[in-house]
Amino acid sequence: KRGLEAVKATTEEALMNMLASTHYPKILGMVDLGCSSGPNTFSALTTITRTTFEAYRKLSKPMPEFQLFLNDLPGNDFNSVSRALPSFYETLKEEGGGGETFSIHWLSK
Repeated sequence: KRGLEAVKATTEEALMNMLASTHYPKILGMVDLGCSSGPNTFSALTTITRTTFEAYRKLSKPMPEFQLFLNDLPGNDFNSVSRALPSFYETLKEEGGGGETFSIHWLSK
């Protein structure tokens, strides 16, 4: 966690510069290759997501949809990461949450 704090300002500055000089996509994808299985799993993604929300808000742009991809290490307990994520069913309750095809697939299980 200390490592992330050390580069947080640099990460935020790089992200703000990128967003200021590009188009504003409706969907932003982020990948964590070799993610942790403990409390630090979402630290970097949370920092980037919050910074992006702030940048879009300051620039009066519509908020993007985020796609987060976590690539687990073989020795990690990915079940703990899964438990930290909100339920798929909660996403369905939100406006525009979940695609129709995927919703039907998951609801049938």
